[in-house]
Amino acid sequence: MFNILLIIFATTLTESKSIDTVQSDAQKGHLFVYTLHSASYFPKTVDVTWSATLKNRPALPSWLHLVPSRHKAIAYLVGTPVTGVRQVTVHVFAKRLDTFEYAQRYLVINLADDDRYSRSTQQLIEIHVNNIETEYLLADRAGQINKLEKSVRNAFRGKDVYPYLYCVQPALQVPQGKEHLFSSQKRGTLVSVGTQRGFHPNVHKLVHYLQANSVFCAKKQNVVLNKFFAPEFDVDWCLTRIIDELYQTPTSAEVGQVTGGYTFWESVLVFPLIAVFCIVLVLVLSLIFFGRREGQQWRDYKTAKEQLDEYVSVRQSQRHLRELSVQRQLLLMSRDQHSTPRCGVHSFLQPKYKGADSAGDSIGRFSKSASKLNDNGEASELLSTSEPIPVGKQTVAEAARQCGSSLHLYRNPLESETEEENENDSLDEKV
Repeated sequence: MFNILLIIFATTLTESKSIDTVQSDAQKGHLFVYTLHSASYFPKTVDVTWSATLKNRPALPSWLHLVPSRHKAIAYLVGTPVTGVRQVTVHVFAKRLDTFEYAQRYLVINLADDDRYSRSTQQLIEIHVNNIETEYLLADRAGQINKLEKSVRNAFRGKDVYPYLYCVQPALQVPQGKEHLFSSQKRGTLVSVGTQRGFHPNVHKLVHYLQANSVFCAKKQNVVLNKFFAPEFDVDWCLTRIIDELYQTPTSAEVGQVTGGYTFWESVLVFPLIAVFCIVLVLVLSLIFFGRREGQQWRDYKTAKEQLDEYVSVRQSQRHLRELSVQRQLLLMSRDQHSTPRCGVHSFLQPKYKGADSAGDSIGRFSKSASKLNDNGEASELLSTSEPIPVGKQTVAEAARQCGSSLHLYRNPLESETEEENENDSLDEKV
């Protein structure tokens, strides 16, 4: 938290000043060491407090570490690049201890690509080297970094393991302000070996056995891995342990550029939720407007009075037109029976008196039909009804009775008179 506040404060003080930028190169899978010296930030060498972050980010990438030195004017950026990016921009801050003056600089690290080291660290093995100090190893005057990397690859080899030096730092972490108490004491070096997929199961078994059996780990010649480090590096195998890297920093976040933030529309659930909401809304509205009477009342309430009046007038006009149509049908029925083409109810009704020459036959036929109806009680009751019945509810027999005509249910009005007389004669013979 203090470093973040320090960065914000330094940024506000120097926002009007241009920040110097330096370039550096690194190889993925190989240890990167960059020395920070106060003489590069101030006119002379002074004691400073160092801090570093990614550009526009609150912390360094997971593979890069700020390692302090015995001398306050010096610090180291140490780590093996294991990432998918090809360039990293580090923002370095230096604060003088005497005047509290700030200085800052951008360090652009160009990474040589290697497909074997493009993921993130999954497991670590910590090895304590007693005979070499951290600053002497980082200075690399005798090429000891390459020797240590070779020893690590041979000791922890395996299929797709690709071990590397994750970090190199002092084994003894001295509290701030207590450096003078440990100035003459040897601290040793804590070497962290990392892998992207996990170490071989035999390495896990060996490390657990070393932790459980202190007598065995004290005899370095009995440890199988010791032959890869001795005699150049004196390793204390009793302090060896395996650590699972709990935090995973996405490789895209390690880029020194500001990436787009998370947006709500990228959510997987947003579109199904919108669809479900729309379906529920449609069902509720359908129930309100079409499933209950309240919907009709609500529509009538929301409809303008002029529109309702117009609707009522249209309905009344339609009813009046239907009544006129019924009256027209009645007028057509009362017209002359000889009009052609014959249609309507009168097509099946015979007038009671067609002419003087056929009056007798008509009377005879009607009397015979009436005698048949008298045999059926219900039909006689219907024919004898004298009460007026609406036209829409009249039966064919009632219509024939009121018109004064005889009813012939099986007669085709288009047949000739000769066929009609023959048929009537046959009916008379049967009776």
